[in-house]
Amino acid sequence: MNANPHNSPLILIVDDEQAIVAGLALRLGMSGYRTITATNGISGLAAAAEARPDLILLDHHMPEMDGVAFVAAFRAIPGERDVPIVMLSGAVPDPTAIGALGVTECLKKPYHKDELLHVVERVLQPFAAPLSGR
Repeated sequence: MNANPHNSPLILIVDDEQAIVAGLALRLGMSGYRTITATNGISGLAAAAEARPDLILLDHHMPEMDGVAFVAAFRAIPGERDVPIVMLSGAVPDPTAIGALGVTECLKKPYHKDELLHVVERVLQPFAAPLSGR
């Protein structure tokens, strides 16, 4: 990962639980990632359009627009097919169905912080070169 915080990957965290958002932002920030947050799918779509994140961490169950609806709407935006999305869920959704939607990986809540960081690093690695110019 790049040591310059201005060039580090930008991660959008979309979750309706403030404690989870705060914990994720803290963990990721301490690991050198930049973060932005949204508390539901609708505000998450707006944040993604404005900030163009390198990765999205997305809660599955949210009011207003759940994770599945978010992914469908986000993937319909031209140019957003390659942004990796890691879905966070208390119950693991059908991997075939979410994969077909465009979810890169699913992480079951509660997760261990090391597991989260490993998934983030692994998912970002193949995209590091193309995304660094965003």
